[in-house]
Amino acid sequence: MSDADESEEPVESAPGEEASEGGEDVAAWRDKYLRTLAELDNYRKRSDREREAARRYALDGFMRDLLPCSTASRRRWG
Repeated sequence: MSDADESEEPVESAPGEEASEGGEDVAAWRDKYLRTLAELDNYRKRSDREREAARRYALDGFMRDLLPCSTASRRRWG
């Protein structure tokens, strides 16, 4: 009877096999995490550039709008 019990026991995987599977999973999550961080950093930089460009162009437009007023004021008073 003991021979039959021994043959029916489930075969366990080697400890190294589980570690390699877990390591691959950890590596995949780490890769996703690092890519997400890089994407977020790129988004922040792009947003900063776009915000600076919008501010710069808004000032340019504002100055162009003031130019006719300045010219008219000089003609009138000076």
